[in-house]
Amino acid sequence: IQDYVLMNLYHKLFPFKAEKEDVEIYHKCLQLSWIKFNHVGLLVNVDYFVSFAINLMKQFHLAKLPEQKMEIFSKLIKNILITLNLHLGKIDGSIDDVLPFLVFVIIKSKPKFLSSNINFIQLYHKKPKLIEVNSDFVLLKLVKDHIRNLSHINLKNITEEEYSENCKKTVEHYKEVLQ
Repeated sequence: IQDYVLMNLYHKLFPFKAEKEDVEIYHKCLQLSWIKFNHVGLLVNVDYFVSFAINLMKQFHLAKLPEQKMEIFSKLIKNILITLNLHLGKIDGSIDDVLPFLVFVIIKSKPKFLSSNINFIQLYHKKPKLIEVNSDFVLLKLVKDHIRNLSHINLKNITEEEYSENCKKTVEHYKEVLQ
């Protein structure tokens, strides 16, 4: 019954106008849309995976139940771990391996409601105390904060001048969206 009620009230509970934090993160993702694999410390080009991951992030946003959103996000992390294992032979999936990959994927997906989705999961998950300690949910919040604060200092293989120039070009390209 709870799922039925939540799905029917979704359009009233989930903001359909981006919140301030959503806009900030979306703008930051647009500003950083030029980054490449090597800028986040990834050693392999996994373009084929990025389109799959972007699709998962779209599904994440469209899901109407918090549990569905987390299931999709967990699927994304699982596929990142599989990809890391295939390309790098890394099986442990430490945060140091997963975080850069996840940051890259989320920047490339340019989510318009990342913060609102996180808040929705926190507010309406069936097990609110468990979701707060769920490692995938903690990682999702960490990635959001990491993206918000990302600068040339956090990136690899790029100077401050290159970072500034790339951001300037991207802002110019997206100037209508970023206003």
